[in-house]
Parts: sequence; C-alpha cells; structure tokens
Amino acid sequence: MIRILSIDGGGIRGIIPATILVAFESYLKEYSGNSETRVADYVDLIAGTSTGGILTALYTCPDLKNPTKSRFSAQEVLDFYLQHGQTIFKKNFLHSLYAVFGLANARYNNKGYLELLNSILGEIKLSELIRPCLICSYDIERRQAVLFNQLDPYRSDEGDFFVKDVIQATSAAPTYFQPALIRDSKGENYSLIDGGVFANNPTLCAYAEASKLSRDRGDNYSIFSLGTGAILQPYPYSEAKNWGGAGWARPLFSILLGGVAETVDYQIKVMYEAGGNVKDYLRIQTYLSKSEKELAQMDNVDEKNMQNLKAIGEQLVKENEKELRKIAARWVKESNRSRLSIQR
Repeated sequence: MIRILSIDGGGIRGIIPATILVAFESYLKEYSGNSETRVADYVDLIAGTSTGGILTALYTCPDLKNPTKSRFSAQEVLDFYLQHGQTIFKKNFLHSLYAVFGLANARYNNKGYLELLNSILGEIKLSELIRPCLICSYDIERRQAVLFNQLDPYRSDEGDFFVKDVIQATSAAPTYFQPALIRDSKGENYSLIDGGVFANNPTLCAYAEASKLSRDRGDNYSIFSLGTGAILQPYPYSEAKNWGGAGWARPLFSILLGGVAETVDYQIKVMYEAGGNVKDYLRIQTYLSKSEKELAQMDNVDEKNMQNLKAIGEQLVKENEKELRKIAARWVKESNRSRLSIQR
C-alpha cells in the first residue's frame, strides 16, 4: 500500500490542515508506541500547493543533527503559522499606497517573508527532504506546470533547488505577491507563480506521481487529502456584469482555486468508487459561508482570525476522529510493507 498525504492551497487558512495534522500525528504516536513519531514517518508521498506546499516542505524538512528524520513536529509546524502569519502577510502602508491597494502591483512586499524562509531553511535543498514529495508551481514564461519533486535530482539530470525558493514559488499567489524568479543548481532561471492556478488540490497530481514511482496498482493507494476551506461566497450577476480586469482579479483567482479543488475531489471519488475502494480515500474539508467572509480571506492574519481558523481545525478533528484514527492505525500497520519503489 502506498500512503499519500495531499494538502490544498489557501494562504493563512493552512492553519486548518496544520491543526488537523497535529491530532493525526498524535494518533500515529499512539499506534506506533513512539513518542518521537512525525507525520512524515508514515507517509510515502506528500503533495502540497501554495500553503500546502509550505506544509509539505516543513513536514519533510530534515533534522540538522539527523538528516533522515523530520526536523519539525506537527505542533511546531502549526506554531510556525500562528507565530509568523503576520510576517508572511505583513502590511506596509507605503507599499499598499504605491500598489493602489493591490490593483497596480502585488499587495504585499515579500521581503520579510523571504528573510523568514532563509532563517528557517537556509541552504537546505529539495533533494535533502526526507520523503518523496510534490510541490506545485507554474512557470509563466515557459507556460507549463512545474512539479517540484524531491526525487528528481536523483533520477534525472534535472537541477536541484533550495527549499526556500521552492516555497516562495509555490506560494507566489497572483495579486498578493510578485512572481518568484528562482534558479536551479545548474543556473537555469524559472519565473514562477502559485501552483493553485492549475492544482490547488494536488491529490490527482500525487496519484499520477505515485503511479510513476510504484509497482502497486492505483487501487492500493491510501489517500488522505486536506482542504483549507471551500468558499461559498456568491458573486451576484448584478455586480459581476460591470467588472473589468481589475474587478475580476481577486474573485477570479478565488473561483479558480475553489473550482479546481472541488473538481479534483470529485474525480478521485469517482475513480475510487469505480474501483470499489472508497475506504482508501479520505478528504476533510470545511465550507465557509458568506457570513464567514473574514475567515475565507487568504491573508487575514489578525490574531483572532488565526485562532478561529485553529478552532475550525479542532472541530474537524472532533467530527472526523473515527476516520482519522482508522487511517493512522492502518498506515502504522502497513509501514513495513509500504514505500515507493524508487528511493534515493
């Protein structure tokens, strides 16, 4: 059995899946009998887009003293969001004024965010992450999807990347941050934006990658997919009919992210239902109504809002505890019979 963890994009709403994975890690510890267990210890492939890409990188980041083990616990990853959310989406009056509220330029200056990534990840490379993983981005010059894969430098002549650059690329959300210009170990430049434009829910990408790396059939993949909150805010025709390019900028990005994520969920469900293995696919998602507009914002890093997002994650744990425990127990049980066929 191949165990796949997939995490959607959604900005600061990454607090929701991060909170769920704190509980999931505790169940892994319970069933393994090992208090030092990390999320990545019982996963074969982790996929993430945007904020999900950040989470993927942190869960698979090597410990500085023991490069084969995960550096951060799930609680430490959640704390990263709660403690540094306001650094990632740092409001700067002069920049906002120059950007005409994000319509003439990116809403945020990412200088502080990049300094934060550098302070935490330093010179760690993609190839040094402890598990096979996919982190999604999109190349606006080559006009193609980019799936950063921990295994690529080992199985091909492709260049390696600094993890801090990969995170910058996957989270460079249009209108929020400027595109990321990064370079691989061979000196090749890439102009990249948020992978949510094609795979805000990267589950299908992860399924395809597992098919390439494993001799197991697709009906032997156990998938745990985490959303960051589906937005149900309507856009009335009476308003949208008069929008130009500026008016459509943020609504279109939001609609794109949500539409892609829900479509992938539907496709995976149909595939698993057709194969008679529905029990091997678990997706946890919540829905944010029009009245929860503040919670839906990708960049609302108000302390109260972040705590509310954490509370949503905790509620989802309560509602799904039985399923979470079931998948944790199974993943621990299958650990000796699991692993992708291509190792580094």
